[in-house]
Amino acid sequence: MKEQAKRTLELSRGHLATLSNELISDLNELVAGSWGITDPDEEEEVASVDIEIFAQGYALAAYPMDDYDSQLGYKPLLTNLPGGPLGDSEFCLDGDIYDFDNEEDMKEMNEFDKAQNDLFFEWFLECWKQVDTSDLETPMTISFHDSFRSYDLVNQKWTK
Repeated sequence: MKEQAKRTLELSRGHLATLSNELISDLNELVAGSWGITDPDEEEEVASVDIEIFAQGYALAAYPMDDYDSQLGYKPLLTNLPGGPLGDSEFCLDGDIYDFDNEEDMKEMNEFDKAQNDLFFEWFLECWKQVDTSDLETPMTISFHDSFRSYDLVNQKWTK
């Protein structure tokens, strides 16, 4: 991996560490039932809460779902960062130093993307571990947007 990619990952790691308390606070609100329900009459219909990580900037949003996987609301997390916690260009690779027609460069960019995904996911799970989930009865999962895999936050395992 190029030095620029390594520096960007370290910069991302340091930046995420500064956001941990804010994410933990948002997750505590979510666990307490602040789900962003659109219609308060539907609150009792919530069967699960799905948290999605969006590729662009790693923005986070929670979606309360009913038994039929219909979305009942929407709650953005880390709202002071609408572009996501890693949305600034300093957390992205400089595309000018990579040749998109070069297989080796593309492999390295994919390696960086995977490393940054892993870094973000591990940071999220470290924050989750600091949330009081002792009274949590609603299943909660997290996944990357449009992914078929999700992680069961309550049971700490991959599903689907």
